[in-house]
Amino acid sequence: MRTLFHHRMKGLAAALFGILLCTSVAHAQPLPIGVSLVLAPPYPLHADEVLDMGDNTLISLQNNNPFESYTLYLGSELDGSNGVNIRTRPEARPQTPIELAPGASLLLTGTELQALYNNYNESDLLYSGITLEDLINDNALPEGLYTLCIRAYDFLTGLPLSGESPLGCSAPFVVVTADPPIITSPTNGQELPYTDPAFFTITWIPPTVSAPDLVYRLEMMDITGLPINPYDAFLTGNMLQLSELDIPTNFFLYGMEYPQLLDGHEYAVRVRAYRQFGTLNILNDGWSDVVVFTYGTPGAADPFGNDGDVLPPPPPTVPGSVVLTDGTLPGTYDCASPCAVAVPPATDLKQDLRMGDLVTMGHFILAITQVSGSGTYSGEGVIQPTGYLPIGIKVQFTGLQVNANDVAVAGQAEAVVRTDSWIDRTWADLSTNIRNVRFSRNRDVAGQQATDPQWYIDQAATVMQNTGSTLPFSIGPESGRLQVVGMHFFPDRAAYNIAHIQRLADDLEEPRYLSFLGKNFCLTPGGPAVGEDQAVLELVEEVRFRMTEEVRLAFDPANAQGAGTRATFDCNGLVRVDVQGRALFDPALFKPVNAAGETTNDTLFAAFAVQYAEWGDWQALLDFNAMGQGASGVVGFQYKELQDYTMQVQQAYIDHSISSNLQGMQFPEGHPGAQTPEWEGIYIERMQVVMPRWANRTDTANHRATFAGRDLVVDDTGFSGRFAASGVLPRNSGLLDNWNFSIDTLHFEIAASSLVGGALAGNLRLPIAEEDLIYVASVDYAGSNTLHSFALAADNESLSFDVWHARFILEENSGLAITLGNGSPLIEATLNGRISFASLIGHIDKNKLTDITIEQLVVRNRASYIAIGNFGTGLSTTTLAVAGFGVLIDQLDFDGSDMNNAKLLIGLGMDLSKGVMPISGGVSMFIKNRIEALDSLVVTREGTELGSIYVEADVSGVKMKGSVDFFNNDQKFGSGFDGSLDLTFLDATTVQGNVLFGNVEENNATTTYWYAFGMVGLSTPFPLATPLDLYAFGGGAYWNMEMNGSPPGPRTMAQQNVNARELFNVKKNTAGIQAAVILGLTPESTTFNADATLTVQFNTGTGGLGLIALNGNGYVMEAIETANEETAMVYTTLDVEYNFSTKTFSADLVLNGNVPKATPLFEVNGHVSFYRSPTLWYFKAGTPAEPIGLGIDV
Repeated sequence: MRTLFHHRMKGLAAALFGILLCTSVAHAQPLPIGVSLVLAPPYPLHADEVLDMGDNTLISLQNNNPFESYTLYLGSELDGSNGVNIRTRPEARPQTPIELAPGASLLLTGTELQALYNNYNESDLLYSGITLEDLINDNALPEGLYTLCIRAYDFLTGLPLSGESPLGCSAPFVVVTADPPIITSPTNGQELPYTDPAFFTITWIPPTVSAPDLVYRLEMMDITGLPINPYDAFLTGNMLQLSELDIPTNFFLYGMEYPQLLDGHEYAVRVRAYRQFGTLNILNDGWSDVVVFTYGTPGAADPFGNDGDVLPPPPPTVPGSVVLTDGTLPGTYDCASPCAVAVPPATDLKQDLRMGDLVTMGHFILAITQVSGSGTYSGEGVIQPTGYLPIGIKVQFTGLQVNANDVAVAGQAEAVVRTDSWIDRTWADLSTNIRNVRFSRNRDVAGQQATDPQWYIDQAATVMQNTGSTLPFSIGPESGRLQVVGMHFFPDRAAYNIAHIQRLADDLEEPRYLSFLGKNFCLTPGGPAVGEDQAVLELVEEVRFRMTEEVRLAFDPANAQGAGTRATFDCNGLVRVDVQGRALFDPALFKPVNAAGETTNDTLFAAFAVQYAEWGDWQALLDFNAMGQGASGVVGFQYKELQDYTMQVQQAYIDHSISSNLQGMQFPEGHPGAQTPEWEGIYIERMQVVMPRWANRTDTANHRATFAGRDLVVDDTGFSGRFAASGVLPRNSGLLDNWNFSIDTLHFEIAASSLVGGALAGNLRLPIAEEDLIYVASVDYAGSNTLHSFALAADNESLSFDVWHARFILEENSGLAITLGNGSPLIEATLNGRISFASLIGHIDKNKLTDITIEQLVVRNRASYIAIGNFGTGLSTTTLAVAGFGVLIDQLDFDGSDMNNAKLLIGLGMDLSKGVMPISGGVSMFIKNRIEALDSLVVTREGTELGSIYVEADVSGVKMKGSVDFFNNDQKFGSGFDGSLDLTFLDATTVQGNVLFGNVEENNATTTYWYAFGMVGLSTPFPLATPLDLYAFGGGAYWNMEMNGSPPGPRTMAQQNVNARELFNVKKNTAGIQAAVILGLTPESTTFNADATLTVQFNTGTGGLGLIALNGNGYVMEAIETANEETAMVYTTLDVEYNFSTKTFSADLVLNGNVPKATPLFEVNGHVSFYRSPTLWYFKAGTPAEPIGLGIDV
């Protein structure tokens, strides 16, 4: 135990000499040895830290005697305002003296100093106000304000070689127990709005300590209805809602990954500061005060039925360990004394002020070095060092009046600025507005000089010559050094200007400097007589720091409205920097987008505000909404290589900490910064991406599809991140221009500011189809455009074209082209494959149009909407059919010139006789459509039409030519064509005749039939036998038909209005031919004319005759051209028929006459029939009701 104690004390005694280094600069001393020292933070607060003092301490010794060397040692005394005093015994000596040659200087580090004094033990130190045991047990100096004085002594005689106190004393430094964190949001009693999931930020002011491993623990609990104080509730430890450890930042984002908070419940939260790898001298073990807040509507919950009994939390307190408590100046730093000094009356003035006189100037002592005047003086002098001013300050004074007690009653003294300094006069005076100060040198030169420790060491050399230091000089540790740039001393007070030049060494281009300035601070010997709210320096001009190639951080200068970037200081130097700034994004990569969806020429920025104590250790929340509050109304931005995709940031941060990453941060997969605490850059945790205008939604008011993005970064590698989303544009909820369109999946990958991969997949519906096409699209950036290359996926097999009664089988070489430009998208689907039509096309049945090959069926969203390229079948008329007739397809086209009367045209070559006779024709079938191009392109089916068939045939010397009309669904005749056309007989005479072609279903079989009949009228009668001439002749034929009774005369059958379907029945295996003549008497056919038709009918199944029939009519006193039984004076008919299948013969003769026709004098009528069969025969002349009669009217 003795050995351990001895070892600890040896180290402590040696290390106490390291504490000497807490002073910033050297003092002018009249004895030959000058001593100065510099101590870089952290300052020693604990005993173990004192023992580990190292190279952050630098001691400078100067032999001012150019003729004599000295062998010396250092003695020290540490004196605290709390009564603590520790000093070295006068007789104690280190084991090795310090040798200093004439005029020489020596620099010693803390480590070298400990080596010199490692033989010291507890007997070499004297203590008062504290015991040795207190130091060992508490492992820390008591809280208080300390001053350290150093003297150099002759090693042999022990006589002093440097000046005594107050010379050789350091500026006071504070040993303080740090205050715990102070929660700033939510505030005590605050009501947070209810959201599900919960989303809010807890923030706190960090303790005033600097440690690289400083982290936080956050605890939160639901205290609704608890009948105990929330402080006591935390002591139970069993009701925690949340406990998070090792939080590296002074904020915590409560989001959806944590338990949902209940509406109306009260929650208590507290934060603890601690070090991960060391101890922390802090009040309350680092725990903050408890803050109680309500989540949602107060009173909405009452889990215990006694909400009114819950004790309110104690009001929050802000510890004030760094403020005065004696009421001298409330809120003033405790290093200071009262600002103002009472000035005695200007009487009994001193008339012989001389060099070397000491004048009391307010709180300070002015040593006169040059003087002129009498009663009122001007000249130069040195303000003597104080606890706060470690060196003498060279001043120039004017209008100085001094009373007999050497107290200044008038005049002023101003510190002299070094001639080669970076300080401009506007920095040093008290009057120039901070926003109007200028730099006397290039800013980079000024920044380098202001932040160079060697420059201040060189400045300290003036102390040795007892001339006083010129400005600027430094206060505080290197990381928080303040520069005094102006000092003004008056009889009643003193004021000074403080600057802080912070070097931003990690700028990508060159070091930048933040230049802060504060003016007219009240100065006392102990330090500034201002409170924390007034101890503020303002950033004098905007500074743009290049954080990455894509991002600059603009630090806003302070303004008269209290906004901008500021720095807070205390007695020991800089405390923190409060930044208000903007992250500016490279306009070549990021373009702002306004509310109209248009890019602007502005520079995209996001505002941020942050407090930091160390430049390399801060993180801040970014507010991208700040830009939208200006005239430009920015709502998002577009990334250069994803044109028209508008990105709206919802949560983003700046990470400028080399010690830790943001809590919960997720790097893009494969990013080199992953798991690297030193990573710095912009982290976009969440954003919403608005699709381009061409991706329209029909189920939302804004018509724009969106998807979410997470975990993107902008750093020294560029802009990187991945997007992956599904259901971006749901099916039946989206339009691409005027086609139904969906985006089922989406993926983008950006790496190092390059779009390295992008893809869309979804469905697209053709306006003529019932099903969707599946598409895929790659997204690339080429030249200066974002390109979407669409294609049809391999999964597409077939489509139903109900508007055409068809189904289309797609081939793999079908394609899709979509042009997405500034205007409306242009869509063109090119389909290759086979189309098959239904057996029932509208009202037309018995169709067989299948496997028709089509190349380049093009469907567009612009006129012309549909076009059909090449087609083919490779099938014969025995395979394809329309309305039961065999067909060949010779045309397939779409006519959309009239959108109200669009149609698919199928040109057909039709076999009308099923190959029995060479009777065929051409016909067009139309499937009618209507095209409506409104919000969406719609093609509807309006009906089906089979046009007139054009027949051109040669049957047994009779040529047929012309068009006939289609009929359908006839009860007896099914489907077919009938009407009149031109018949040419023997290539000589052309007449118009009647035809009938058709087919009918019978017993699940199709019977095809046809019929044709025509008459030839002779322009000149052909003499047969006197007195009989031939006036006309004709004939006809039919197939799979039989006569339905006796046919009318040839004159009637040749007429266009004769319906052959009334004269015949369909009968399979039955055919016939007919011959007809019209005869008349010569020279006047009106006297008598007649017509006759001979029909011969065959059984095509057996090959024999089936029937022979002769039918005729005779007319007396009737014109041959208009012969009619109703108008003829005498009319007779003859029908003779022999049926071979039944072996029956029948003959009928009818005679009717009225002579003359109008007023008949002679009447005759009668009907004679003869019938014979194998079993029956008869002859009949008249009937009882109508006997044969002859009457004469006399």
